[in-house]
Amino acid sequence: MPPPPGQVPPQTPAIPAPPQAFVPPPEPAPPFTPLIPLSGQPAPVRHKGAGLAALGSFFFSGLGQVYNGQPGKGVAIFIGTVVGVLLLVVPGVIIWIVGVIDAWLTAKKMNEGKIPFKEHSWFQIIAFFIFSFMVGYFIYSFLMMLVGIMIEEGGFSDIMMSY
Repeated sequence: MPPPPGQVPPQTPAIPAPPQAFVPPPEPAPPFTPLIPLSGQPAPVRHKGAGLAALGSFFFSGLGQVYNGQPGKGVAIFIGTVVGVLLLVVPGVIIWIVGVIDAWLTAKKMNEGKIPFKEHSWFQIIAFFIFSFMVGYFIYSFLMMLVGIMIEEGGFSDIMMSY
């Protein structure tokens, strides 16, 4: 209710604002580290596992080359191994062994700086797996179709009976 006329309203004492907590300024961002070292700075250490590259190619023909950053070479070794095994087995095994040795030597040379270092891409490695499984499935399906045709025509039993 308003005060009666002629009277001054009582003054309410000013309430000070609560003290604010000290907020430190944000820390500066770390300096930008380029992939190419500036003059006078040491080069960043990059390393390829030569054993890992060889092991990858041992279990999966061409995988070591993809790990070494050479996906085209990896696909070529994979296809060469598959075609060699399907045609005459021995050429495929030779290409597979050459692929294992090449993966190991290439990783060693990259580590020693004899050839340019190439980063591997996980996308390329995954795409290589998908590609190779698709090729393997296609070959398996094709061979099963041939066996089915041979069984239907009786050619398979003639081959087996001759032994």
